[in-house]
Amino acid sequence: MIYPNDDLRIISYNVYNMTSMLSALRAVQEDIVAMIGPSTSRNVHVSNTVFAGMHIPQLAPTATDPTLVPYEYPFLARVSFYRF
Repeated sequence: MIYPNDDLRIISYNVYNMTSMLSALRAVQEDIVAMIGPSTSRNVHVSNTVFAGMHIPQLAPTATDPTLVPYEYPFLARVSFYRF
């Protein structure tokens, strides 16, 4: 829910491998309360160390790595689709 004094902003970063940690740190400096992304499982592994450390929930809509499990990544929601 967004309250009258809240501000919803979309902050977009182009992230490739080694810069995912730097982008995560930059996002935290923006006073975010949640993160959607990054788009690859590899970058989710890296960036989640920052977001989980700051207790910021992270939604990973395209991460497919089965090792991204809730008991190891408590602030991560992985919602990738599975094709039967």
